[in-house]
Amino acid sequence: MDVRHRRLLQRGLKQQNGPTLSFTSIYPRRKDTMADNLMQSPENWTESQVSTWLRTLCVKEQYIKKLFEEEVHARDKCASEESQTPQQQCILTSKEDCKPRPFDQEGIDFIYVKHRVLQPESGAFDLISPCHEFKSFAIAAELDRTRLQAKFAKEVLKFATGCMNIRSNGTIHFGVMDSKEDTGYVHGEIVGIPIKDKDIYVDALDYIEKCFPTDKEHARHCVRPPRFFEVMDRESTAKNYVVEVDIVPSVNIVKGKVYAVLLPNFNEAANKVQYEKKAILRRVGSKTEPVSDSDFSDFFQRVKERDAQREEAEKTQVLSTPFCQDLGRKLTMLITSGKKFIENDKWFIFITNKFKPDDLSNIEWLLNMKILSVFDFDPDSKISGLCSKYLEHHAANMHSLQSYRISRDRRIK
Repeated sequence: MDVRHRRLLQRGLKQQNGPTLSFTSIYPRRKDTMADNLMQSPENWTESQVSTWLRTLCVKEQYIKKLFEEEVHARDKCASEESQTPQQQCILTSKEDCKPRPFDQEGIDFIYVKHRVLQPESGAFDLISPCHEFKSFAIAAELDRTRLQAKFAKEVLKFATGCMNIRSNGTIHFGVMDSKEDTGYVHGEIVGIPIKDKDIYVDALDYIEKCFPTDKEHARHCVRPPRFFEVMDRESTAKNYVVEVDIVPSVNIVKGKVYAVLLPNFNEAANKVQYEKKAILRRVGSKTEPVSDSDFSDFFQRVKERDAQREEAEKTQVLSTPFCQDLGRKLTMLITSGKKFIENDKWFIFITNKFKPDDLSNIEWLLNMKILSVFDFDPDSKISGLCSKYLEHHAANMHSLQSYRISRDRRIK
C-alpha cells in the first residue's frame, strides 16, 4: 500500500470488496475525454478531478463527498515520502481531538501534534482526574526574561491556588489556544510556543517564595516543575513546545488549610514587578476565581468537608491503581525542603545500611553534602562501603560501638 492509498484510508475512504484497495498506477486508462483530463500531473489536479478519479475506482459517493468537502487536493495525498517520517505520514490535516499526556508521571516520552485539539477546559470532577486550563501565551513567550517570568508565575500560581483550595489535581497548559475568538483556531487547539531558555520557566516558580509568604513549602510540594513537550508540525521546521505544570494538593499537605496568594504583575509605569492584593482563589467550573465576601464564611466552614473528599479520593486511587511511589522525588523534596537547591546552613545526619555496588557508583551528590554524622550499619563499610568512598574525598572522625562500651566497674550517674 503506497502513501496515496494510506491517505485515502485515513480520511475515511473504505474499499468496496476484498481486504485491500490495490492499484498499480495513479493514471486511469485512456477511454474518453475524462481520462485525458486526468493524464496531467496529479499534483495539479483540482478537487473535482480527484472526485472523478475516485469514481473510476467505484468508491462510494458518500466518501467522495466527504473528501471533496475537506478540500483535499491531489498534492496533499501525493505528498512526498522523502520529506516525511513514517510518524508524520500518519498525521491528518484535519483538527482531530487528542488526549493530554498522562498526569504527574515522570520519564514519559510524549509529543503533541500541531492543530490537534484537547478536550475543553474543565472544572473539578473527582479531585483525582485533573482539571485543565489553557493559555495560548503566544505574546508573552516573546517577552524579556523579567516580564515573561512574572506573567508565567502569575498564571501558574493563580491556577495552583484555585486547585489547592478545592483539593483538586490540575494541569495548566501553555501553548494551547484558550479563546474561540482567535481567528483560525479553535478552543483547545495545540499550537505551541517558542522556548529560548527552559530555565526561564523553571526559575519563574521562585516567585512562590514571595507569593506564598507563610505557605511557600506547601506550594512547593503541590506545584510540580514545568515540563516541556515538543509540538510536531509537518509544515514547519521551527521547534515549539507545550509547557505544562501539574498541581497535586495531597491531603497530608493541604489538610485544614485555606491558601491566599499575592500574584505578581509587571508594572510598566514603575518598570518593576509589583504584587496584587492577597486573594483567596478557587476553581469554579473551568475558571479560577476569587472567593467573594458573601461566600467567605461558607468556604471556610467547608474546609473539613473538602479534606474528607480528597482523602477518600486518594484512598480510592490507591486501591484502583498499582502503587508506584516516586522515591527519588520524595528524597529530593525532603533534602531541599521543596526548593531547587540545598541550603548552606543545613547539616545532615545519615543512617544507612550496606550499599550495593551500583549504589556506590552514584553517590557523587551525597559526597558533596554537608554531613554532620553517619550511623553506618555496614560492618565492611570502611573496606568496601560508603565509608571507604567518603574517605577518598574527605577526612572523618571514626567511632565504633567499642568506643562507648562501659566497663563493669564504671557507673552512669
